[in-house]
Amino acid sequence: MKLPDPRGFARTSPSAAVCEHVENFSSKGKRATVAAPEPLDLAALFDLRRSRPYVRTAATRAPIPAQGKWSAAFEQKMIYLPVNGPDGRTKRRMRKDGSPGAEETMRVQIDYCTVTVTLPRGAYTLRASSRGLNVVDEYDRRRPLPMVRTDLARVLGADEATNACAALASVMPSGPRKARPRQPRPLAPNEIASAKGQREAQAVANREMVERRSARKAAPKVPQDAPDFAAMTAEEFAKYNAEQCVASARGISWVALDDAFPRDVVRLHPPREESFPAPFTGEELD
Repeated sequence: MKLPDPRGFARTSPSAAVCEHVENFSSKGKRATVAAPEPLDLAALFDLRRSRPYVRTAATRAPIPAQGKWSAAFEQKMIYLPVNGPDGRTKRRMRKDGSPGAEETMRVQIDYCTVTVTLPRGAYTLRASSRGLNVVDEYDRRRPLPMVRTDLARVLGADEATNACAALASVMPSGPRKARPRQPRPLAPNEIASAKGQREAQAVANREMVERRSARKAAPKVPQDAPDFAAMTAEEFAKYNAEQCVASARGISWVALDDAFPRDVVRLHPPREESFPAPFTGEELD
């Protein structure tokens, strides 16, 4: 009976206890003779390659064999797209009564190319059209053509992936659509004269504003103290109001409001003296 080397187990391991029990087992009063166990060879047990322990070997990933096939199908469709005007809104036909009618549309031909990639465990489709620069898969995910070529090269090979991408690119536009040059509408003579007059008026207003600002900076206003209206007589009061109203058209000055607050006050009723009732004494009143 071959037993594993107990030195390879921990002292608290059940395997070490079993080895010790078998070693001390006696048969018919005689101690059993147990041969020394051979060291456990895991490499021979699991048929592993002989190598030095704790040595990292350089692992190389084997290339995935290209087992996929592809096929392309082309299709043309006619659709109607609305026509937009210069303002960006959809054009509409006008009825005889002047109300807007149906939208104006134009007929457009769109080319489609559908590439079906067949693999040993399934298939998926890739679709390109003449309306965009991306490839759409069956999950409606849009990806650029270089990314699709990288994925196809793993399952079809470099040459077949190039041919499949060429079929997809045959219906796609060559690049971004160039912006059409927009010609500005010529202005009428009255519009040109109106714009010129507005520019001249704005220039005059800016120049006057600069002159007023320069004058204010050159001669800043000296803050004036509030006059003592209580010490003025009636004649001085009226004269001061007249001078201030003439000097300041906007009324931003110390102007006394004589009309709103008259100086002579007439008492309508003389003040009455305060009187308190007699204290309550408990006697009955007549």
